[in-house]
Amino acid sequence: MSWLHLCTWTTWYSRFSDITESSIHLTWTPPEDDGGAEVTEYMVEFNETSSKKWKVVAEGVTDLTYTVKKLVAGSTYQFRVTAKNKAGYGAPSESSGSIVAKPQYAKWTPPASDGGSPITNYVIEKRDTARDRWSKATKEPVSETTFTITDLIEGNEYEFRISTETRLVSVHLASHLIEPLPSYHLAS
Repeated sequence: MSWLHLCTWTTWYSRFSDITESSIHLTWTPPEDDGGAEVTEYMVEFNETSSKKWKVVAEGVTDLTYTVKKLVAGSTYQFRVTAKNKAGYGAPSESSGSIVAKPQYAKWTPPASDGGSPITNYVIEKRDTARDRWSKATKEPVSETTFTITDLIEGNEYEFRISTETRLVSVHLASHLIEPLPSYHLAS
């Protein structure tokens, strides 16, 4: 005979995305120990790092994702999640680490020369500094010299690079590479 117990996390993985001045999209993994019964829902909490008090944002969340809204622009927040099974709510996860409620964006100046063909778009690439591989930060064309960065993983450090597309050349990385942007570290 198996006894039910509360869900517990030994470690958890969280990810922030779609960060704005008033909202943050949070994604997490389920607890390692479901307490012997299926997890039926989650409770999401946050605290402003200037306060020690945790506030319940949502109960009854059935997905592994939730968008926290009505945040104060420029404030720093931490998040945690509590899983519920038939035995009740377990202990909360560790806090997610700190994140500021503001868009994470890159801004750059165009190169001094366009090589004789007007710039049509910019290609923004990002790289987790713990990895060697670069990937496009968006599949959409970027024609402005600013870009809001999404899908960053909390606690990781990133590098960004910008290259140009012109009417003559599809992607011209080598000669039109703008100075690399400084590394960005999402606070943990």
